[in-house]
Amino acid sequence: MEYANYYLSTNKKWFWDFAASLSKYIGQEVHVEDNGLVFPPSVAEGRYEFYELSDGLSLLLVDCVFYQPIKLSRAAVRGTDYYKIFFNAGDAHLIVEKNSGRKVDTGMDLSEAVLFTSNSIPVNFVAPVGSRVRDVELIFHRSWAHKHIPGILPEEAVIVKDIKDGKAVQFTATIDLNCLDLVNEILGAKMDTPSARMYVEGLALQLFSSFIRNEIVEQIGENFIYSNEYKRIAAFVEKLEENLDMRLPSLEEAAIECNMGWSKFIALFIAYYK
Repeated sequence: MEYANYYLSTNKKWFWDFAASLSKYIGQEVHVEDNGLVFPPSVAEGRYEFYELSDGLSLLLVDCVFYQPIKLSRAAVRGTDYYKIFFNAGDAHLIVEKNSGRKVDTGMDLSEAVLFTSNSIPVNFVAPVGSRVRDVELIFHRSWAHKHIPGILPEEAVIVKDIKDGKAVQFTATIDLNCLDLVNEILGAKMDTPSARMYVEGLALQLFSSFIRNEIVEQIGENFIYSNEYKRIAAFVEKLEENLDMRLPSLEEAAIECNMGWSKFIALFIAYYK
């Protein structure tokens, strides 16, 4: 078996199916315990964990060493419902084989340490033996993106338009220092309490917003037009600055004041004030 096959989804069933595929691939049992894969000691050690953060958004975090070569293959499916943003935070030579046939070493430098891909385009990963693999992967459904990427941008913002239209997308990008810091913070976080998971979800939303904003700026520059939601946040912040003697509101209160949910408030606030 040349590759361990998997598919893309935001629910935990894919993770169980992935464990079964890995077991078949290596000829030894890989099982799921709590939210992580448990490898035979001769195969790998470390964290390989999956978390459903909210409806339509999930997080995969990897911080482990493989002692056997691991090749992963995700075949294309009809339709584009899911997207993944892969952030390599280590220097391991993790090879991505793109649909074009080009092989990218995401550990060489920061310029191609991010892979954005939809489930309608195939991609292969080759993990190195003996090196520490450290990455974070955000997996989201297109419906989630519709809620969290509001209609804020002109048509030139290709990445936003493509996601909303359900188009097939695959490209590599630079990981900037802000995204790298967020990835490292996520990898260093414990997920043992509900409050810890909420904290990590906030980091994941910041990471998503920061990446999307970077791509927008790359495509159309800094001077893009913000929506009414951004204007509400800006007005709220201006109100706070003009009334410094006021009690600082909680996150939930700030979100209500801006007429939006707390997760959207975090994402838009980070994108606006990064």
